Amino acid sequence: MGQSLAQKLKVRLGPEQAIAPGVPWPYLTQLRDGTSIIFGHRGWPPGGKYPIHYTGVSHDGRKTWQEWMPEPKHGKGPITEGTAVELRDGRLLVFDVHAEHVGSKRFVHNYWITRDGFRTVDGPHPYSLSLPDAEVNGFDDRGEPISRFYIRRSMIELPGGDLIASAYGRFEADKMPVEYLEKMSKMRSVLIRSRDQGKNWTYVSTIAADPVEQEGPGEPVLVRVGCASRGWRNW
Repeated sequence: MGQSLAQKLKVRLGPEQAIAPGVPWPYLTQLRDGTSIIFGHRGWPPGGKYPIHYTGVSHDGRKTWQEWMPEPKHGKGPITEGTAVELRDGRLLVFDVHAEHVGSKRFVHNYWITRDGFRTVDGPHPYSLSLPDAEVNGFDDRGEPISRFYIRRSMIELPGGDLIASAYGRFEADKMPVEYLEKMSKMRSVLIRSRDQGKNWTYVSTIAADPVEQEGPGEPVLVRVGCASRGWRNW
């Protein structure tokens, strides 16, 4: 199996091309029709609650790129870091990573839908995440107060149509301070699931919660291999 995959994989380096200047956190999504999309952040405004986001789209095999800008009807548009999934029916769902606490351990934000590689975009649509053990008060790595969980990096459609995603934040049991910012507590990574194609999400299990190094096991990545799914976390 390994040899077969190795024989098919060929990597060629072409000339360097700047496709998202000034975007330090890019994430690439490739659609089945050949469309390539970059989601990223330009940076954080001082004291701002959300970063300034960037979306770039290529429809010609990544030869040229166009920046996609949200219209007023799209709200602020998706602030995402890999939190996008192309469904079998051809829709691409793109989720804002910042699920904000609105009470009773329920976190909400928005997602957007495109059926044609960001030529047209529908949304925002609300989504909701329930986490009974979540900590709802804390600080981020800038020292800013937050009350949120992050649905971030990976989302997968299962054969039966359910969605699973990686997320991270803090539970009430997570009290270990971060070395470089004492008022910020270390985080954990969790697996969440939606049975209605992204509208409502529930907790499945903890991927990792060890109080290791700096921010703890946050920023997880989820990959489906064969008939199983596996989560990795960033230490």
